[in-house]
Amino acid sequence: MVLRGVLVVTVLLVLNLGPSHGTPLMEENESVAHHLSPEVVQQLLAVTNNTLHHVQDVKSLLTPLQENQASVDVSGSAAGVLRRDISMQLLLLLLETEQVRHSRVLEQVSQQMRGVGGRDTATSGEQCSAAINTVLLHLLQLQQEVRQLATRHPSFSTGDNTASQPQQSPSQPLQPQQPITGDNSCNTPTNRPRDCHDLLLAGNTRSGVYQIFPYRCKRQEEGVQVWCELEGEEGGWTVVLARRPLDQQVNFNRGWRDYREGFGDPDTEYWIGNAALHDLTYRWPQVLKVDLGDWDGESRSVRYQTFLVDDEDSQFRLHLGQYSGDAGDAFSYHDNMPFTTSDRDNDKAGTGNCALSHHGGFWYNSCHYVSPTSQLLEKQKSTIGINWYTWYTDRTTLKNATFMIKPKSCSY
Repeated sequence: MVLRGVLVVTVLLVLNLGPSHGTPLMEENESVAHHLSPEVVQQLLAVTNNTLHHVQDVKSLLTPLQENQASVDVSGSAAGVLRRDISMQLLLLLLETEQVRHSRVLEQVSQQMRGVGGRDTATSGEQCSAAINTVLLHLLQLQQEVRQLATRHPSFSTGDNTASQPQQSPSQPLQPQQPITGDNSCNTPTNRPRDCHDLLLAGNTRSGVYQIFPYRCKRQEEGVQVWCELEGEEGGWTVVLARRPLDQQVNFNRGWRDYREGFGDPDTEYWIGNAALHDLTYRWPQVLKVDLGDWDGESRSVRYQTFLVDDEDSQFRLHLGQYSGDAGDAFSYHDNMPFTTSDRDNDKAGTGNCALSHHGGFWYNSCHYVSPTSQLLEKQKSTIGINWYTWYTDRTTLKNATFMIKPKSCSY
């Protein structure tokens, strides 16, 4: 009976991909309103509440399964164990479907409201984000409780590579973790900037090196030095990786600990650190911007509308969203990959270690289309230099690369 109920709810939710029982969030219209109307905010909040109710339904079904687990195990029935496992898989798949649907709707609203722009609407944009986040906190807390229930189930591994991840078929991409909130002790004090966007909102408009406080739990007092791009209409970017020619290049051929904690100098070349990247991207959805330059003075730029890095238990796995730009979508080759360093091999290159062969840690696949942590070589054709394959398919090395992130908001 439990399995039958799960199947019914699964079918209903998969079919009901739109908010408010199939009603589109906004009618398609090329003319975008240039103000944050109360109707838009109410619609967005309705979508979030709708998702919250669905996840509550999932949790109410998952809890009895957990409580009845012992009796099923005692029975020793293979059919009973199979039904239990299938039920758990369906519930987690249903939860992931709700996450994806929710993210897509938020992105749709963000695109519809792209025309808002400008500094004059920054205040209303922040208010809109705050209103949405208030409801979202409860949703994300429920989601974490569901994941905790799932990890106590014997069908789910607790090893380093799969912690907090549902088992899925090889053909289906893993879904990103979502922010865990609700514990105020794990939040940065409001009087400290979490990122460069906070510094911009506080009135800082000159680009340079600043101290931010990105960590959530246990490390809230630790500051991180970063380069902030604050000038222009699109200021507020936190640089997380910088590569440029120097008399003495920073060594990027490092181990897991260095890439976790960060290294280098924000005035020249540096990596912010995977722990900081996780907390920055875990707190609020981020946009990634990558600026590239070649040895002939030409420059290109790309953006990904979502940039998320999982925690260390998940090997700092990468998740990317929609691409735009003029350098080509090379980075998507690395989407959904865990991080690899010279002393921790998580790539798909068989017996080889991509970080060793390409002299830098990264989200390698087998091995790379993008290699911003490789050696900074003068112009030549080489796979061990900085590459962006969809710009230079012959592997011509690049001169500089800058990766920077910025929070999504209602007015962005």
